[in-house]
Amino acid sequence: SPREVVQFALSGWEVGRPRPSSVEAMISVISKVLERQSQLDDDNGPVILIHSRNGSTECGVFCSISLLIERLKAEDRIDVFQTAHAIRITRPHTFTSIEEYQFVYDTMYDVITK
Repeated sequence: SPREVVQFALSGWEVGRPRPSSVEAMISVISKVLERQSQLDDDNGPVILIHSRNGSTECGVFCSISLLIERLKAEDRIDVFQTAHAIRITRPHTFTSIEEYQFVYDTMYDVITK
């Protein structure tokens, strides 16, 4: 059966930079993806595919923030380090710099305080 494909893009993450230029842009894209995901019909097996230039660094940051936002809503508490660590177990090339971790912390700070 045919499936609709919707693509979301995060602009402002320059090649070679460890973090995007805007926390707000990341939050906006993740919010749109999570909203779209909530509208999908589970009977059709919704699939979310995340890709980036190298397939790991940007994806790890995006997935961590997305998971943390969902956990915050469900549990009202989060652990940034453990979330990043869990992703690194299966995808060891994620989080290659302290700036990537810092961006996740900065983004979650914004999510929590706004």
